[in-house]
Amino acid sequence: MELTDAATGKKQTGVAIEVQSGRMENSSFIDYDEIPSLLEGLDYIAKATANVTKLKDFEARFNTRGNFGAGTYSGSKNGKVEATVTSGRISAFLSLQQLGEFRTLVSQAKQKLDSIK
Repeated sequence: MELTDAATGKKQTGVAIEVQSGRMENSSFIDYDEIPSLLEGLDYIAKATANVTKLKDFEARFNTRGNFGAGTYSGSKNGKVEATVTSGRISAFLSLQQLGEFRTLVSQAKQKLDSIK
């Protein structure tokens, strides 16, 4: 996505991420310069396990300036790690596999932006 400030003409590229849950949805804009940090954050949270703490449960989160967040947590009774993505006040729950697929999409979007620069 490319945004242009009408007053200054300054252009900003990035990725728009839309999170839907039921009938509700919200979009977040991730500036191009923040995409590498998002990818690193997704890698970190995807690898988090209950070993990160001695406490019963854990949560690992990454948040962007554009009001997007992703996280993993131990919330189920069988100890399975689950994932969530948020945009504004809208959250959607994902499997770790879906979180990996999302990471791939963000990486592909960055590659596309790199190819048109």
